[in-house]
Amino acid sequence: MHRCAFDATKQLFTVSWSGHVAPDEVRLFYTEVQQHLPEMKPGFRLLNDLSDLESMDFKCSVEIPPIMELFNAAGVAVIVRVIPNRRKDVGFGIMSLFHYRPEVRSMVCETREEAEKALQR
Repeated sequence: MHRCAFDATKQLFTVSWSGHVAPDEVRLFYTEVQQHLPEMKPGFRLLNDLSDLESMDFKCSVEIPPIMELFNAAGVAVIVRVIPNRRKDVGFGIMSLFHYRPEVRSMVCETREEAEKALQR
């Protein structure tokens, strides 16, 4: 499952993943990104919270890069991921190297609180 929040005034796009995520869930997220991304201006920030993620189906690795490319094309400037357990890192960091511009700043935090502080810098 996923939850999204779009705050154009704060230029913050937030997604939280939980439970077991299958490819159809990621495709649904893609549709939401397409609908709401035009609200963001270049330079916006992305918070990707994996705190409650139990697992992500390997087949999602095909669905995620097009979403990254949407964010990249729209001008994302900062990406903060919340990954409390590094063993649950589903490869976002590696995929980012191929699907985001080199100047996009990316960081991983262990808690949501730490991530929110990082986004204020």
